[in-house]
Amino acid sequence: MKICIVSLFSPQTSVGGLERYLDTIMEEFNKRNIEVHLVTASYLKDEIEKIGSITFHKLKILNTTDKNTNKEAKKLFYYLKKLIKKEKIDVISAENFYRGVPASYAFAVNLASMEMKVPIVLRMHGHFKQELEKALVKDLFWNKIISVSKNISNHAYEAGVKVTKLSTIYPPVNTGLFRPGLGKEWLRSRINVNNNEILILHASRITGSKRHSYLESKGIPTLIEAFSSLNQNYKNLKLLIATALPPPTWQKDYDEAYKKIYEIAELNGVKDKIIVKDFKLNEMPHVYNGADIFVMASQIESFGLVYAEALSCGIPAIGTSVGGIPEIIDNGKTGYLVEPNNPVELARKMEFFINNEEKRKKMGWLGRQVIEKRFSIKKITDKLIGNFNSLINKN
Repeated sequence: MKICIVSLFSPQTSVGGLERYLDTIMEEFNKRNIEVHLVTASYLKDEIEKIGSITFHKLKILNTTDKNTNKEAKKLFYYLKKLIKKEKIDVISAENFYRGVPASYAFAVNLASMEMKVPIVLRMHGHFKQELEKALVKDLFWNKIISVSKNISNHAYEAGVKVTKLSTIYPPVNTGLFRPGLGKEWLRSRINVNNNEILILHASRITGSKRHSYLESKGIPTLIEAFSSLNQNYKNLKLLIATALPPPTWQKDYDEAYKKIYEIAELNGVKDKIIVKDFKLNEMPHVYNGADIFVMASQIESFGLVYAEALSCGIPAIGTSVGGIPEIIDNGKTGYLVEPNNPVELARKMEFFINNEEKRKKMGWLGRQVIEKRFSIKKITDKLIGNFNSLINKN
């Protein structure tokens, strides 16, 4: 099997849920010696790099900033045609090619698939919010639409996508990498937090598409408000907002979001108790292990891979009852679910964990068992390959 993955973002340029998914799944493809060509954006120059069975095609035409996107989409079409013919590609997987992607690019990928008679999969990593995004999902020529959660599959079905086209395959978690027992010292020595302090962890991007605020959608103001109410009675608390350095095109927005977090913290009287720091993907297992509680109060979440990663590291999680989060957190067993935009309820659940160390450990242990059973990389990769094979055989 030869797979072509097309994605604006890659693990080499950014660290978000989509990039984490690609990093994990391509590592497993590499282990199985499955040939993959990842066509992704370059912010410097065109470059082709091969690592094991994975070939990265980093193209400036996929960096859509300040470009004639129709002209660049034509270049993408011809590049894909040439790649499919030369490498004898069996299937194309287009990652999120309906959100933040010019429509001409989505058409280009579909047309290359049709002309070269190669099946194409749309991998849905998030909800669509605009009519154009909905149309790109519903009306283009995808042979299969694979969603990252049942919530996203239902979202597509309600928009008119035929049920026969839909499938749900969760993003995998590398349980060998994200595991308990790595100790707290790695993280705490880097952020000046001692072992006697209770560290609450939030992990997400703080910037992205300009169409909405990532701080609001990830519930950071709600979390800071809840944290500030606890800080009055618990002086041994610290809050770490772990994020990732953005691609160059988002740097200005990132700087503004970073500044705004500390402004919100100052308004709530907890500026000296909050740490905002960026980490690399391979550092995240140590980040989770250094924390006591994971909290993210998202307003919307297609899946929420960070919750699964935290549980895989044996850390109990508090999330909101939206999107795909209830598909990860078993409320009352591996963590808690609260309503979004409710700092009072959020503070109560955080306080319960603060006062119950044994309960934290038990829930974290149960969370690890759930992730190993439902989200292991082997199980998820087998399911994804099965879907690809069925399309190839049908074609």
